[in-house]
Formats: sequence, C-alpha cells, structure tokens
Amino acid sequence: MTLAASGFLIEADIVFRSNLEALFRLAALVEEPKLLSRYLGEDYPRRRRAMGDLRELLSGIDPRPPGAPSDCDIDNAIREIEQEAKEFQDTHDVAKLREVKTWDWVVAGGQFDFFFGKYLMHSNVVHHAARDLERRIDVREDGQGLKAIYMGIEQESPVEIVLDGLLLLARCIDKFAKAVDEEVSDALREARAELDKRFDVEHAVRGDHADRACT
Repeated sequence: MTLAASGFLIEADIVFRSNLEALFRLAALVEEPKLLSRYLGEDYPRRRRAMGDLRELLSGIDPRPPGAPSDCDIDNAIREIEQEAKEFQDTHDVAKLREVKTWDWVVAGGQFDFFFGKYLMHSNVVHHAARDLERRIDVREDGQGLKAIYMGIEQESPVEIVLDGLLLLARCIDKFAKAVDEEVSDALREARAELDKRFDVEHAVRGDHADRACT
C-alpha cells in the first residue's frame, strides 16, 4: 500500500500478488495441516532445477568466470540434494517430491474468489509480457529503436491497489483468527464490510466509465 500511495503501481502489484500466493499456501495449511510435508518437500525439486539452470547458464559462457562451479561441482551438488530428498521422503513418508502448483494450494485452502479475482487482476504486470511495457517505452522519433524505458512513479490512481491491500489484510486476520479459535473484533468486521462496499463502488464506477467509452 505504501508503494501504491507513492505512485509505484507496478511494484505494488508485484508485492500484492506475492502476498496472495503466500495467502493461498497459508490458508491451505490451515485447512489441511498434513500438507506441511509437501510444502517443505518443495525445496528439493526447486534446488535440483536451480542446479540444472546453473549448468545451462554456464554452458554458454566460455571461458567460465573465475570461481564459477565446474560440471563436477554441479554433479556433486545434485547428488547431495537427491540424497537429502531421499532422507526427507523416508522420514516424512512422502511418495514423491514435487513443486505444488498454485492452483493446488488455492483448492486446498478454498481461496477461489481471491484467485479468480484479485490474483488474476494483478498477474499480467508481474509477468512482464511485452504488452506490459507499452506504457513505459519511449520510441525514437525515426521509429528505429527505443529512446528509453521508464521505470518509477506513475500518474494513475493508487486507490484500487490500496483498497485491495487493506481488504486482503482484513481477510487474512479474520481467516487466521478463526483458525486459532480467536474472535475478531467488531471493528475489524465493520472495516471489512466497509472495504467490500468501497471496492464494489470503485469497480462499478470504473465499469460505468468503460461502458460510456465503448458507447
């Protein structure tokens, strides 16, 4: 919310989406504590993939930078990861270690509204597709290349992201208070209702403007 209020909307989108991904995992772990082993086990295939990425990166550099690991070093690291993974599987009785997809966490935690709403709304800019750079590029007068790519403060309203951030915070407090059998205050419930209302109004206004533009 601080980033959005300061005009850094893309940066705010990135942090907001990361927080949603954390929410999906935490909500799933609250609903199904047995998923903790799968969650911790994600580390091993990720480390294994990182070693493969490192090998591929270094294969295109000749000569290798000073201090860069050799193929032998990478092979040894992979064997160590695989040994640790096997020990983890034996200890926690996990048949297969894999990176759990975001959608699996969403399903386990029942966070469908956040996924299909705010998560997808905040996703495009985070992926940095070519279309996301259009408003940031300054093309040369002769059309031959770019003059600059601008990063930083934007002029658009930060209200939507700020409301999203506040609503996410209220939702999370409510979710995890219930998980530990604690009652949330009336003030929090009232704040969440007010945020829901303001968010709906904000989107209704945006939708009305879009309809007029199309007309």
